[in-house]
Amino acid sequence: MNNPLGKFCNDDNSFCITLSHFVEQSGQIGGIWEESGQSYPVTGTCSQRDNTYIDVRFTTQRAAVIDSWQGEIDSLQGSPTLSVIRTRVLQDGRHSLTGYYLKQKPPHPQAKPLQSSATKPLRTGLFLQFTRGNIDAKSPL
Repeated sequence: MNNPLGKFCNDDNSFCITLSHFVEQSGQIGGIWEESGQSYPVTGTCSQRDNTYIDVRFTTQRAAVIDSWQGEIDSLQGSPTLSVIRTRVLQDGRHSLTGYYLKQKPPHPQAKPLQSSATKPLRTGLFLQFTRGNIDAKSPL
């Protein structure tokens, strides 16, 4: 099965679903739903439909409210997207359906570890030289 993991967000990053756990044998997925500065757990399953689509089904819980989500991860356009419909039960027993189209955020580039070389100068002491490849503009180093 293709890997369903990733962080999927709306255009302004105010609403994100991060799928961070995946057990291939059972199709179990887990992660976090983030909205308006709050985080809620995501648990569910996924299955490979074909080479392009992964079907997903999961639930989220906010206080006593449990929402059901169903949709797909589509990697046809190159950068995967998560299209889901959230079903929530309203206080009067009616159901509310809301659709979301979320784009996968690229992972932060992994910084290469510092490489060091040590040389002994002609006099006493030890000289260390550190180099770092691919310096990330957001990195403090």
